[in-house]
Amino acid sequence: IDPVRDTPAILKDHARKLKADPAIWTFLTGDEANLSHFAAQFGLAVVRNDADADDISHTLRTVVVDPTGTIVKTFSGNSWTPAELLASLKAVPAPAH
Repeated sequence: IDPVRDTPAILKDHARKLKADPAIWTFLTGDEANLSHFAAQFGLAVVRNDADADDISHTLRTVVVDPTGTIVKTFSGNSWTPAELLASLKAVPAPAH
């Protein structure tokens, strides 16, 4: 949600540090309008402070998406447990590779 700092190169380095498997993880960046539109599809609200580019606030969402791109579960806030997320993930069929 921070296109000024989240450049493709920085996100690639971040993914490498996290050992994120590129077959599973995709890190997204783009211009501010497209990122805000994309985030809104998940119920993620982004508020930017025009006076301070470092001041970006957003709601907290964790979304489980199936291999077809359909949202199957949305967790709002941070009150969910790892067990709840894991159960939701296990309920989604694995992608056909």
